[in-house]
Amino acid sequence: SHVSSRFRAVAFKLPVLWSSVSDKQTQSQVEAFVQRSKQAPLTVSYNESRPHATLCDIVVRQAHRIVALHSYSGDKSYKLLDRLKDEGGSQPVDFGRLQTLHLWNSDTEREGTTISMVAPRLECLKLRNIVPTISASSLRRMTYEVHSRNVQYRWSAVPLLNLLASLPSLDILDLSIGQAQEPADVRYETAVVSASKLRLIVNSETVAHISSFLTALDLPQLANLTVHIPGCYTTAFLRSLVPARCPQLKKVKVCMSSRNASSRAAATQVVLSCFPQIQHLILSNARFTESTHNSLSRISLSSLRTLVLSYCFVEEAEILPLVQKLVSSGTSGRENTTFRELTLVDNCRSRRYSTYGLNASDVEEMENVRRLLGDRLSVMNELAWSRDPRNSWLS
Repeated sequence: SHVSSRFRAVAFKLPVLWSSVSDKQTQSQVEAFVQRSKQAPLTVSYNESRPHATLCDIVVRQAHRIVALHSYSGDKSYKLLDRLKDEGGSQPVDFGRLQTLHLWNSDTEREGTTISMVAPRLECLKLRNIVPTISASSLRRMTYEVHSRNVQYRWSAVPLLNLLASLPSLDILDLSIGQAQEPADVRYETAVVSASKLRLIVNSETVAHISSFLTALDLPQLANLTVHIPGCYTTAFLRSLVPARCPQLKKVKVCMSSRNASSRAAATQVVLSCFPQIQHLILSNARFTESTHNSLSRISLSSLRTLVLSYCFVEEAEILPLVQKLVSSGTSGRENTTFRELTLVDNCRSRRYSTYGLNASDVEEMENVRRLLGDRLSVMNELAWSRDPRNSWLS
């Protein structure tokens, strides 16, 4: 030993020093750590690519004191998943102290693997390509990812919807859906989800194939929505989230990844028109055109308090009409005292994105904007403003 006998004796009497085990340790080390940790809360990290029979036994035998479990399965190796499935049988495995659970499955062919467990204290759940059956009444945050390398893979959202509907305390939900398609003509039963915050990331190849899943989500408590999807599909998705389905929605952030200018312009109009109750709106990579300006006369923005435009494209003379709409209430022309702040972050007016900032070619228009908004205008990292001394009022 490289330490004194007294220090060694003290270390053996502190279970917390031995309460973390992983597949990087040898079997003898794992057994020694588990024995010395006594009944202290246990953290287990397991990677199926490194076969470790001892860890599988420990997860089952010591389930009652595990507080954090991180499992990676794939490459046709599923020892831990199969062991939990076999041990559970008709009686779910009881993880009485589990607070954090990460189940990472790299093979979508095994997504249907059923693992039943009881985790009354679970607070954070992260899943990839696997949906276990969990009794977790205290779960507040959940992350779910589905990504398949097989273009023919057919993804069924039934297990996920059932899981979401069974979590009464769920507050934050992150969904990331990659290469996946629903079975043909599938129809899901509506799942009432208690989450108040939803972040949805869907890639361009997938979003058109999971419409049934999106429309099956009922989010009566949703207050904060972040959407990362292609602009050409943003319109259809956002129209499905009408105020009747999300009456509490107050903050929306939409990131449009499409390179198609017309689709982003259409999606921008939808965002402005679908949510009259929105108080805080963030638009990234949106597009404001003449048609957007024409539609503003039919849109009510009286509830909007803050608007952030980030990396958006604004055509000539289109920023001023938007600002006029923000500071006036309806058609009466009276000042809208509700609106608090407009923030512009690295937006573009010219097609020469790398050269000109949002207000490079029309200082007069921005002076009118400044007069209308006063200290309610915030411009961040606008290239043109930093190059033009006449705009020093923003520095």
